[in-house]
Amino acid sequence: MQSQRPRPAARARTLFLLRHGETGPAWRGRYVGRLDPPLAGVGGQQAQWLAQRLASWPAAGEASVSVACFSSPLVRCRQTAEPVAAVLGCRLEVEADLREIDFGRWEGKDFAAIEAMDPDLVQLWRDDPQGFCFPEGEAWPAFYRRVQQVMDRLLVQHTGTLVIVSHGGVIRAALCALLRLDPKSAFFAFAIPPASLVAIEQSHGWSRLAALERPAWHTATWKTAKDGGG
Repeated sequence: MQSQRPRPAARARTLFLLRHGETGPAWRGRYVGRLDPPLAGVGGQQAQWLAQRLASWPAAGEASVSVACFSSPLVRCRQTAEPVAAVLGCRLEVEADLREIDFGRWEGKDFAAIEAMDPDLVQLWRDDPQGFCFPEGEAWPAFYRRVQQVMDRLLVQHTGTLVIVSHGGVIRAALCALLRLDPKSAFFAFAIPPASLVAIEQSHGWSRLAALERPAWHTATWKTAKDGGG
């Protein structure tokens, strides 16, 4: 028998999904999931921008609002989340299931290198991205279930404002789950570059995309390379 997914609280609240800041030119355009580079270049500035932006948002920055802040265990997310939690005055909690998908033997490589190494697997991925298992890595269906389950759990456990600092793939998967979109058509429809801020307003079990913001200075460098992941 299929179990019912837990439902979040009926009262209105806001969920913020933040992607970590940039990790520097050496990693740009590469598939970075389980690898753990720190913030570099403008990444630290982006973390501060996210902190100040949330502090100015009534759903997060007002003293009367109850805020819980969670981060992926990877250092690029924790370094982004620390100033956010500090400015909001809440404890930062690390949640293992917010980590990025494991790209297996494709980790750290750009798309050209991956295509040269595994052309047949790349074609399988193109044909069915949501049914694909990364070689020596994580299967996409298992990744999506992991994200769906951790979001359900956190939304039930915390009824106030929720701030989650994670990765591009995790945020795309969470958006599909929260907005009840088919990931086969919607997953790649969201552009989530480093330091993106996504705001989701929730009420009576329904979610609405309220904002998707990015710091202006990242745009030129991010657009010069394919965003592999992470």
